[in-house]
Amino acid sequence: MRSLILLLAYVMAAVSAEAGILSNIEGRVAGRTPEGSRLVAGAAEVARGDVVSTGPGSSVTIYHRNGCYQKLRENQYVVVKEAA
Repeated sequence: MRSLILLLAYVMAAVSAEAGILSNIEGRVAGRTPEGSRLVAGAAEVARGDVVSTGPGSSVTIYHRNGCYQKLRENQYVVVKEAA
């Protein structure tokens, strides 16, 4: 798992506009950008200012560019603030 995180951090550092990657998506996960909302079905990029939210019985992991990650469980949301 640690090597996967390091690989993701390396890949994400090469893409400056992206703040992170959504992974381990279960259930209903939505991303809202300044341009609008979308349901997320597979691995997707998130940028600074995006809102990621989960519905009932859902979860997602956000792998940030700096190598950190966070897990959202059901009925949670986060605003991506930094492309660290």
